[in-house]
Amino acid sequence: MGCSNSRLVGLSLAFLAATACGDAEEADGSRVEGEATQYVLGAGLFLPGNRTSYVGLTPSLGPHGEIVMAETIEVPGISLLYVREGQGEFFVDSITELLLTKYEVDDGRILQRGQLSFARLGFSSDSRLSHNVFVSDSRAFLVDSSTLQLVEWNPSTMEIVDTERLEGLARDDGSPLVYAPVVRDEKAFFPFAYFDEQNDFIRPEAVMLVLDLESREYEVISDDSCGDGVYPMLTSTGDMYLASGVANGALEYLGREGVGQACLRRIPAGSEAFDPDYHPTFRELTGGQVGGGIARGPDDTALVRVLDPSALPPGVATSGEMLAVAAWAWWRIDFSSGLLSPTTLDLSAGRFTVLSAESRTFVTLSERDFSRTVLLEVGVDPPVVGVEVSGIASGLGRL
Repeated sequence: MGCSNSRLVGLSLAFLAATACGDAEEADGSRVEGEATQYVLGAGLFLPGNRTSYVGLTPSLGPHGEIVMAETIEVPGISLLYVREGQGEFFVDSITELLLTKYEVDDGRILQRGQLSFARLGFSSDSRLSHNVFVSDSRAFLVDSSTLQLVEWNPSTMEIVDTERLEGLARDDGSPLVYAPVVRDEKAFFPFAYFDEQNDFIRPEAVMLVLDLESREYEVISDDSCGDGVYPMLTSTGDMYLASGVANGALEYLGREGVGQACLRRIPAGSEAFDPDYHPTFRELTGGQVGGGIARGPDDTALVRVLDPSALPPGVATSGEMLAVAAWAWWRIDFSSGLLSPTTLDLSAGRFTVLSAESRTFVTLSERDFSRTVLLEVGVDPPVVGVEVSGIASGLGRL
């Protein structure tokens, strides 16, 4: 039967990518992938004294999807995964080994096609993230947090083309951490936040590296009117919204000195600057509750996390403890009206990652010990529970 063409850690990787084949819907509204649909998925396993990542294939992102562990490839330590959607290839960035490995999927098999080493660039092998944007067959840009470098590399030849020290990103009260970028008008917007893990502190500033993908020129924009800004999303009109992290909301609730209020910001369509008149806090939007995070839903709506203080156990004293507790509700914001209202979704742990494949958007729901992760598709209303994987998931895309 054919299908019609009618129709993007402790850190780890989780990458899911679909081939070109339309999706149908079941009676409950969930997606049913066509026969040619295939996904590649990875996750990080955090075992006592051992961190391992794996990558495998599954025919579905729905609840019946499955990764056959015996057929996966393993990557030592913490890894990230980048994909060129629609090209049948993906790249595993092993933070532990400082290696970027290229893979192709051929007749259901994952085949290694080349490697590139970051060792001579001084990259750190700790848990700081890098993130990547593909421009063409021969051009990609990687931004590394540990060294504040921009790396231009060639995905076809697996060679480093050039490197550049990024100016304007260093801060004296927190270590920089880059988050997943969004691309708009041939420019990549990389959010940065600054953490002091020892003191459980987040700098109250939203910072964005704006990279021109043609000229490689960049600028750093920032706004210190409220908390950090690490979750970006685009609306259909091209407006970009940036939400503070859930950890920022947790520290605000705990009253951590110097931490700003978690909030939303906006970079209007056609602009490369924060809107100085738009920075509502989650307390203002919810009528008093803290929150954070954002994931795009249907029709220019989005889901955000809002704390339910009544679900917190006694003695919770750090942001990490708060994020691990199932005390966070999902609320929906409508950008056309600016209204924020509760959903009927169950409370869950606050920590989550936004994953997307083409027009489909998912969030991760992990167990307290990160032993299992369920993907929740939030680009549909109501949201639909999807595939469950071992470990913690953190990436999504289409092969």
